[in-house]
Formats: sequence, structure tokens, C-alpha cells
Amino acid sequence: MLARILSTALVALVASPSAMPLAAVGAPTITKPIPIDVSNVAIPLRLRMKVTVLQTGDSSEGPGNTEDEIYFALAGMTRVAGAEKLLIRRTVRPQISRDFWEMGTHSAERFEAIVFEGKLAPNDRAVFGVLLGEQDNAALGALVQAFTLAVTGLVERMIADYAEGAETTSISADDLSGEMTKLANQMMGDGDELMGAVEVGVKGGKLFVKTPANTSSSVAASTNKTARVMLTGGGGKYQLDFTLEPSAEARPTTTTFLSQEKDACSQPNLFVEAKGGGTVNVLKGDGGVPVRVKDDVFHWHCGSMSEDDQTNAPDDTKLVEVTRAASGSDIRWDCYHEATAVPQYSW
Repeated sequence: MLARILSTALVALVASPSAMPLAAVGAPTITKPIPIDVSNVAIPLRLRMKVTVLQTGDSSEGPGNTEDEIYFALAGMTRVAGAEKLLIRRTVRPQISRDFWEMGTHSAERFEAIVFEGKLAPNDRAVFGVLLGEQDNAALGALVQAFTLAVTGLVERMIADYAEGAETTSISADDLSGEMTKLANQMMGDGDELMGAVEVGVKGGKLFVKTPANTSSSVAASTNKTARVMLTGGGGKYQLDFTLEPSAEARPTTTTFLSQEKDACSQPNLFVEAKGGGTVNVLKGDGGVPVRVKDDVFHWHCGSMSEDDQTNAPDDTKLVEVTRAASGSDIRWDCYHEATAVPQYSW
């Protein structure tokens, strides 16, 4: 409650010209401001995660394996306004035509996701375990060891950090371990390989990240608002960037790689029709020029507008990145779906 400052009104008797002079009026009485208790003031926050591929795990299997099929999984706990909740295990995959993020030299370099949006007071907290997996057919023995170390390490850290400073907690290590184990068993059952694991959370309005031992994961940098984690499991190298920000800011637009299409144009100028009208001129040697297209079937013109060609992109294509060879006629279209990110958890 905001402090109320009360002051006495000044009251004066209005006298006629023949009346006695006005008597002196005392100074107003002012009460001291009441201190504000901010311990339970909830602040709208968003925890955003960006995953960038630096080297795919598949690339360690041979020079031709340049792409990885990546997804992440979440489980965690929250205490909001005194109410505790165990967040059910969740394997997160895009909600469009593909069930993974394809990443590598010829696909997506990065993707963004929102771990949660919600109001957190200084006494509230949210703690998550994040596992990054690759769709693969790895040896079962190595998988069991990697996932066991990750789950054990995450559970120990998460319970300790969640309970710190709290008088009691209704969520036990067995509760969390059960959810994390189910999640890991699901990933292992599909033969998927673990790229790394990280604990990420918010307490007292501040971000923190930690990584379990022996999980090919390490914290490269960390502040109260941002953190960078490196994952090097399975011969790959992935960078996770976490950002804690006010949720009043606009949600990011995320892109999901759909396919790579190829065409040819030997002329210096390539005009690609853009959404909203007009064209984007892509010259020979240009790489990754972004064009938001009108439709899945988009038109382009080689050399002049009188030459009309079209490319049939996958359904849901909203963005193409155009790359042209410096010599010759090769065109590469990297096709993406674009959408506003939706929080995995919200309250």
C-alpha cells in the first residue's frame, strides 16, 4: 500500500478592515511515510532461451553428417504466492509440420523458446531442469550412463536450490526424481542422445544457472539477468543463452527450418517478390538474404521482371533466406516458418 501523507488544513479567520490582525497559524503536522513491504509484490517476468548450433553431434560421425534433429525437455517446480507446484514432465517440440528443430550447416543456426512467463514476487521461485536431446540411434549403454548422471545431478541441485530459504516444502526429491526419470526414459527409449543438461531458475527476481557434473555441460557466463551455457555431449557443441526480462516486452518471433530448395539463375540480378509488395534484389555471391514471402508458392525474376519463375516451398513457409553462388547459376532457398513464441509454462 502506498504511504498516505496526511497534512492538516490551514484554517484562517477572514477579518474586516477594522478587525484585529490575524493570529499566527501553527506549522502543518505531517505524518512519516509508511514503509512499503515489497516482499510480496509480484513482477511480470519472462525466461527466454536461445539455442545456437556451433557443431552438430552428427558431424563427428563423418563429413557428410552435417545436420542434427534437436529438441529439448523440461521438468521443474514453482512456488508462487505460497502455492507449490510440480511441473509435469514435458518434451517440447514445434507445433507445426516438423516435430524437431533441424540444425546444422544447411538448416537452422538457432532457435528461440520461452521457458515460462509469469508474475514472481521476491519470495517466489521457479526452478527447471532442461535436457537438450538429439534424435539419434546411440548405444543404449552410453545413453543410460549419460542420462543417469544428468538426472541425479539435476534433482540434487534443483531440490537444494528450490528449498533454500524456505521453512518447509511439500515437494520431495522422490517427486521430482520420478518426473525427471520418466522424462529421461522417454528420451532413451527413442534412442536419443543427450547433448547436455542445465538447471535454470529464478529466485528473488534474479536468474541463476548451474550444470550437473559429468554431463558435458558448463556455465560460460552468468549474471542476474543473462547466462550462457555450453553443451558438448555426443560430439556436438551447442550454446544456450538465457535471458530474464520483463514480460511486458514483445515476445520474440521464432523461426523453424522446413526445407532447402534449389533453382538456377545465371543473371547478375535476382528479384524475389516480397510480402507486402515490392521485390528484394539478390546479387551473385550474396548469402542468407532474408525475404518474407507472400505464400508457400513464391515468385522470382531472373535478370528482369519480364522473366517470371516460381518455387513451391513447404506448407507454412513465411520466410526464405536466399544464397547465390558467386559464379555459375545456383540458387539456394532456405525455407522457414515464422511464429510468435508461446511460453511452455505460464501463470
